[in-house]
Amino acid sequence: MKFRHVVPLAIFLFLAAVAGPPAVKMVFAASYYVAPGGSDSARGTKARPWATFARAMAALRPGDTLYLKDGFYHQSLDVRVSGRPGRPIVFRAVNEGKAIVGTVYPSSPLRIAGQSYVLVEGINFRNRGPYDGNTYCSTDGAGYINVHGLNIFGADHIVLKRVTVNGSSGCNSAVIGLSKVRDSLIEDCAGSGPGRVVLNILDCGNITVRRCWLDWSGPSTGGGDTSSIAQIYDSSHVLMENNIGLNLTTTPTDDLGIWAHYKDSDHNTFVGNVVYHTQAYSAGGLRDTAEYEMRSSHSLFEDNVAILPVAGAYHSVPADVVGTGHHTSENNTYVGDGGGEGFLVHERPNRPQQATDAAVIDCSFINMDAGIYASSSGNNTVSAHRYNNFYRVRKCLWNERQMVPRGLDRTEKCNTVDPGYDTAKYGIGGYLIVPAALKGKGQGGADIGASVIYRYKNGMLTRVPLWPWPMEARILAEFHVSPTWQARGGIWKSLDGIYTQRAK
Repeated sequence: MKFRHVVPLAIFLFLAAVAGPPAVKMVFAASYYVAPGGSDSARGTKARPWATFARAMAALRPGDTLYLKDGFYHQSLDVRVSGRPGRPIVFRAVNEGKAIVGTVYPSSPLRIAGQSYVLVEGINFRNRGPYDGNTYCSTDGAGYINVHGLNIFGADHIVLKRVTVNGSSGCNSAVIGLSKVRDSLIEDCAGSGPGRVVLNILDCGNITVRRCWLDWSGPSTGGGDTSSIAQIYDSSHVLMENNIGLNLTTTPTDDLGIWAHYKDSDHNTFVGNVVYHTQAYSAGGLRDTAEYEMRSSHSLFEDNVAILPVAGAYHSVPADVVGTGHHTSENNTYVGDGGGEGFLVHERPNRPQQATDAAVIDCSFINMDAGIYASSSGNNTVSAHRYNNFYRVRKCLWNERQMVPRGLDRTEKCNTVDPGYDTAKYGIGGYLIVPAALKGKGQGGADIGASVIYRYKNGMLTRVPLWPWPMEARILAEFHVSPTWQARGGIWKSLDGIYTQRAK
């Protein structure tokens, strides 16, 4: 290198060292506040909050947070802004459950339509009627965009955490309604109140619903042939894990399930869920249904518990698998009251050309008329049934065409093994524990029946305790029902020894 080149280079290096690294444009996230007594002419600070959500929408940018101070907001949280990957727009209660957003039909307290990357956390939503008879009575999701409790439509990357909602209104409405939503999460939420369905996931994909408490309290506002606690409707790649579905009324409903009506539903998974009725029979506790030549394929129901009084009719079953492509039921526990069927494979009479292929493995059936029941209609098969235990079941395996019980696998036990569920100590929570008689007795040394004690995350079982329920205090305060304690409508009479025994 010649000298004349060295000097300019040395000067450049010196100036670079003094100046430091190149300037980086900093992106700051802002925090704003609203309050029932605020003013839209204020600055939106903690000390001087705004009054309306509409005012906040004009200011919010990706990464910003809008805090809701305590009080009742008589307005809809109509989200009209989007975040970006890694920079969602956040709507958060300052004090969880104390910010109450309430509307009257036909408005929804929360509406997110066409937005992306939004997080809603800790807010208490409420909606009430009166429903006027016919308005917004559509089945495609678009026609009743305003009448659900929580209404999310055509959106993606939406997260709801520790959100509660009580009520919906309008024909065919849901307390929590998702339609045409993608890549979203509902976690530690609770829903109850009038509406045909508590949770409706319609034409959606890649949705996770985790640890939600879903209470069908009725009455239904109509618009469909059945009411449901939760339905995965024409949707695929939905994961339902550790949810509770309950019906404490005398009105029969479907419970947790899949419904392929206008579109196929594929690769939906239910793990660690609990569903129970106290007074009414069920039209399908864990249900996988297809009709109009649609298919529900590659469905997995594993480690779930259905505790239902049943009425003996074919719809009164803890599991109803209708017109599906491939269905697998593993390590589930089905409990009846002496009637009905545990796992029904049936073709709807007006849906020809549909057939079901189901596998039932390591399941526990207690107190019912028939355990695994293949009806006479359609080309239905239970291609695999192994290591199932039937106790107090009149017909353990029933094929209606031959009208005789036949074909039990050599690994299955029909009324010879009493599981010994300790319901005296634990209440119906006893069915969530694998008793000693069924431990290690399944396929490959697995347990038989469900164990819903620990949390699932992304379909994988963890060692984090599930009970008492994560939203126990808020649900008891806002809905006056306990998810955990039997004396207040919950599952467990006692939790004594549940985790200490398993830690040894």
